[in-house]
Amino acid sequence: MITEEDFREIGMILKGALLNDFRPLIYVIPIDGITSLVENVPIEDKAHPLSEEYIITELPRAAFDIIEVY
Repeated sequence: MITEEDFREIGMILKGALLNDFRPLIYVIPIDGITSLVENVPIEDKAHPLSEEYIITELPRAAFDIIEVY
């Protein structure tokens, strides 16, 4: 969840950002220890009806790793 102030700040950052300021990231989230945090995405909200998608609204930082793709 972000506040209105956060939303405005993100907008200002995006307006001043260049394309090379962004890079792909892969978030690696092991299922062990977070099964109680995972919710299924309703079919009407999925990117594709056959895709496997989940919502994790409150994921602690210690529960995942980030791989930077160059």
